[in-house]
Amino acid sequence: MIVHQIFGIFGDEMSELFKKQQIKTKKWVQKNGYTYKLWDKKKCLNLISKYPEFRDMYMNTRNEVMKVDIARFLILYHEGGLYLDMDVEPKIKKLKNYEWACDGYKNAKTGREEINMEILQSVKGNPLNLEFIRYQKKQIEEKSKNKIYDKWKGRYVLQTTGPRSLARFLKENKITPYTYRSNNATKYNNKLTLNETGKEDFITLRGCTWL
Repeated sequence: MIVHQIFGIFGDEMSELFKKQQIKTKKWVQKNGYTYKLWDKKKCLNLISKYPEFRDMYMNTRNEVMKVDIARFLILYHEGGLYLDMDVEPKIKKLKNYEWACDGYKNAKTGREEINMEILQSVKGNPLNLEFIRYQKKQIEEKSKNKIYDKWKGRYVLQTTGPRSLARFLKENKITPYTYRSNNATKYNNKLTLNETGKEDFITLRGCTWL
């Protein structure tokens, strides 16, 4: 199992939170006998060059974090394994061999079950990853025509390449993936609430650096 993370597409200095979480991830990787791989800007560019269908889309995103959203699915298609955002901490003892999986959580405000993509798992060559990148491309083309997203910059990312887009894609294609349990870390009045139940497979700390 290869455990992938991405850093350096936007911002060169890794935050203390990211460093701390990376250390925990590497210890978990070593304990389980997995392989760790960190993808930087150059590695991601080299990978995208092998898939010219997506190069223009990747190079011309409105927000740099959208490149991370695209690259994670291409990495999993190209090499397979587990993808983790840099603010994630593994709690699960050992992974199972799922063809494709993401993370899910119960929304602390609405009580609804939500799909996320901070944790993704896939076998190498799973076409679902390429199909979703094509869906991302379609969403970018459609949402870019709507002027409201010139103001709603965060929503634009979530709805085009982010988790809202993924949730729609899965629903429209009637795909019910295995979902690892994560927490719904949320900021209320600038105070971070982790919303842990104690049953999470992964903890996410919401180290947002892209808004």
